[in-house]
Amino acid sequence: EAANPMIDSITITSSGFGPRATLDTRDHDMSPSSGVLVDLRANFADDAFGSDFNYETWELSGNYYRRAGPGVMALRAYACHASERTPLFDLCLFGSGSDLRGYEVGRYRDRAMFAAQGEYRFPLGGRWGGVVFGGWGKVAPSFGEMDEQLDLPSIGAGLRWLAAEKARVNLSVDVARARDSTSLYVYVKESF
Repeated sequence: EAANPMIDSITITSSGFGPRATLDTRDHDMSPSSGVLVDLRANFADDAFGSDFNYETWELSGNYYRRAGPGVMALRAYACHASERTPLFDLCLFGSGSDLRGYEVGRYRDRAMFAAQGEYRFPLGGRWGGVVFGGWGKVAPSFGEMDEQLDLPSIGAGLRWLAAEKARVNLSVDVARARDSTSLYVYVKESF
């Protein structure tokens, strides 16, 4: 019996290795109020390691936390670079991880990405708190082509409920307005 070409699948193997370096001076993992977190990651996929593609990816992120009045100011910047021949699934994906709420993951993807955001986290009373946030970013074929691409802004607000006081773990609900849509997020801890 002949195989149905509509059912055939493609298997792609991506394997590589690379360094990771982290600097973490935050006062708390779940809900920091001071310190920095800087993370550098690289991956070098190569056929010598069994990969079907030869490519590299780089990611650099930095978070900064500082008490400001009754609350905490949190800032984050993220940059991603992927080389030529990077498969679709390993390109820089806007809206993934901790970067800019309001975007569907994968709608904007390419070989270069930058995102920056800030938020103010403040107490409302008892176990309740609030947050306001905003950010901006871009995705392009290269960092040199960023000026030619769409601006990708995000703004929003949210509520926090302190679910575990001793561990400083919040249940978070955010509403984010992005370039094309409005999204609701429900998650544990802070966005970054």
